[in-house]
Formats: sequence, structure tokens, C-alpha cells
Amino acid sequence: MKKFLRKMLVSVLLGGALLFAMPVVPALAASGTWYTIDMNTTVARVMTAHGAANRTQSLAGMAQDNNAFAAINGTYFNAYGGAPFPDGTVMRDGKLLHIGGGAVMGITSDGRLLIDRLDITINCTVNDAQTFKAWRINHDCETSDAIVLYTSEFAGQITPYAGGKAVLVGGDGTVSNITSSPFTVPAGGFAIMFNVDAKCSINVGDRVSYSPTFNTTYTSAADWENVQQALGAGPSLLINGNVTADPAAEGFQDSKIANSVPRSFIGNKANGEIVIGRINSATPKDAAAYCQSLGLVNAMCLDGGGSINLYYDGKKVFTGRDVNNGLGFIRQAEKPISVILNGSRLSFTQPPYVANDVTLVPMRAIFEALNASVDFDAASRKITATKGETVIELVLGQKSAIKNDQTINLDVPADTRNGSTMVPLRFVAEALQAQVDWDNANRTITISTN
Repeated sequence: MKKFLRKMLVSVLLGGALLFAMPVVPALAASGTWYTIDMNTTVARVMTAHGAANRTQSLAGMAQDNNAFAAINGTYFNAYGGAPFPDGTVMRDGKLLHIGGGAVMGITSDGRLLIDRLDITINCTVNDAQTFKAWRINHDCETSDAIVLYTSEFAGQITPYAGGKAVLVGGDGTVSNITSSPFTVPAGGFAIMFNVDAKCSINVGDRVSYSPTFNTTYTSAADWENVQQALGAGPSLLINGNVTADPAAEGFQDSKIANSVPRSFIGNKANGEIVIGRINSATPKDAAAYCQSLGLVNAMCLDGGGSINLYYDGKKVFTGRDVNNGLGFIRQAEKPISVILNGSRLSFTQPPYVANDVTLVPMRAIFEALNASVDFDAASRKITATKGETVIELVLGQKSAIKNDQTINLDVPADTRNGSTMVPLRFVAEALQAQVDWDNANRTITISTN
């Protein structure tokens, strides 16, 4: 049930659907197949089998049900008989469906990926006074004093253990029934199972609620309050740029987790792009080195071995067994780029766009906003801007510019789009002594002239 890395790299740039082969990296002991996902045009969603917390389904089927163009298998689950309960944390659309220890990856509402070693506590409250903790979510437990919470995503009937009882809570948070008979979870509500030795001082009509507490190791608990999708698996490989590949430290007792085995993984680059993939065979340390070679700053393993599944653009890239859960990526309209100058948002007749990681904006609007005069000679295709003693010259299509007789190379030249002359924003602003910052998650450029 757990998996890992080895030899050839293949990348697909999602959104552009450009497939290209990457060279073998001789120094690495691992190889695999991976996909890069631009979170500016994509939203992530945890997928569960047939929408339930305790079923299995092919990853391709989940992806198609969720309109996902790319997907990867998620956390470990019971694949060898009995109910296919997940083992790790599962959160979908901000709602916890399962909790487990160890490494957890979370994706915030603005598309940022976090990885940490988490301990999640489920706090239950009765009538805003009495409190207790649930042991598990959507995963039964025979221990005599266990308390288990079930959400409406749990499919089928649940039978309390001998001497136990279930508190059924409706969608309005009010207890509707307390029973020792088989039951189903109220639609939109939840149920709390108290085994025979668990204390239960709850009555019909009481108001009951629950909420999680995220106990973090490397990140801020406040960051996790904004997480909408999460999967716990492991071991973690990289957190905040540091190698954390230590299965024993995350509670793994099965020795094969430390061996060289096939693994699936997820991570992110410093620019916010998310990478998902399969490593043919590797130890955790080799897997971490492999992820570093891809430019990742955070990375962790998902379920591996026979559960490894990758899906892209209608194709089953790797097909393993049916799984309990996965992570899908759904294309969205690209977020527009915003430009903020000294706290005020600039407006443009032609929207800014990105070419080769360089943002271009309409010439006259940006120069005038920066208090520079600008002229354009159509015959020579030359732009001349002046501010005080600073003179800037650019020529359309030419990958160099002149600032006060000094030639400066450009990554992207000035160009035209839809009749507007577009110039590279960072070069222009910095040439005029302004400071430029880029917020990738919100696609916002902040310019300060102070």
C-alpha cells in the first residue's frame, strides 16, 4: 500500500498540453513521470470514491465525475479486505472526512500548497458548554471508550457496538435521536458514536457542534485555517526547502516504507506551481533528492505500490487498483493580473499578460502612471520615455533597451497586442527607480515609488 522512484523524466505542462522529454539526471538514484500544474488557471479538489468516505472507485472515474483534467491517487486506505476506510487525513471543500497522523498536504482557497507534520484534534461542544474530543471521523473503532464522528458522506448503515449508542444530529445542529439500533447519518448532519464505556451526557434537543484544531510542526496553524483540500499520507520529503524524509519520525512502522519502492508524490515550486507524479522506485531520501531536482520546495509521498494512479487529459497514465480517494485539478478561467501602484490599482485598456515569465503592460498607461513622458516613433518602432534625467529607449521586437546610454538585455522585448504597444513592466518600473513585487497566488504586481 505504500510507494516510490527511478530513471527517465517526462513533463507535461498542463494548460498548454505541451509534452516534452527531460534529460536523464545521472547523479540521481531515481526517475519518474511528472506533471506541472499552473494554479493560476486551476483549482484543486479532493475526490472521494462515488462521493463517499468509505467506497472505492477508479481514479479515472473520480476525475471524470469531478471534471478534472489531471488527477493523482491520494492517501492510504484499507485495500485488503473489509471496509475501505482511509488511513490518513482527508478534507474536501473545507470539511474533514477523516483524520490521521503524519504528513499532510493542504491546498488553500487561493491555491497555495502547504505540507506539514500535523496532529489534528476534533473538539465537540454541547450547548456551548460541555466539551469532549472525537477519536476518529468516518472510521469505526472497537475500543470500549472510543468516540467516533460520522459525517453524511459515510455511505450505508452503521451498527453501534454492544452497549454503545449513537447521537444523531440534524443539519441545524440539533440532536434529533439517540439510538442503539442500526442507523444512517442524517443528510446534511452528522452522528457521534459512543462505545459502551464512553461518557455521553447528551439529550434530544441539545445543540452539538464540532471543529478541528491543527497542531503544526513547521507551519502556522493560522495557514491551515484557510486550507480547503487536504490529504495525509507520507512520508514527507521536503518542507520549506528542507529534507524531512524520515518515515520513523512520522509514525511509519512498516520497514518497506524505508526501502526502495514505487511512490506517488505531490509538491510545489517556489513560484506556486504544483507538481504531481510517480517515482519508479526510490528510498525516501532518494525521493527527496529527486523532488529537489524538479525545483520543489515542499514535497511528500502519497499512497504508492498497487495504488499508484495518474490521470491526465482523458488518459490513464498509470493505472493501479481502485482507490478510496484522490486529488483532482479542474481548469478555471485565468485570473487577471492586477497592478497596484503606491496602494492604488491601475486600469488598462488592454489587460496585462505574461510571456516567458515576464509581465507586459500598455506602454502609455504605465509610463504616465510613473510620471514619465513617452513618445513612440512608428517608423523606427522606437519608444522613448523620459523622467527627470532618466531616458529609456525600447524598440518593438528588440531584446535590448537603453537607459541613459547603457544597453540592458531584456528577457522579453516590447511588443504589440490588439493594437496596444506593450512593454515589460519590471524593466520599466525599476529603470525609473521603483520597487516591484509579484504575488503569484493572487497574480498581483505591487509597485512602490516611495
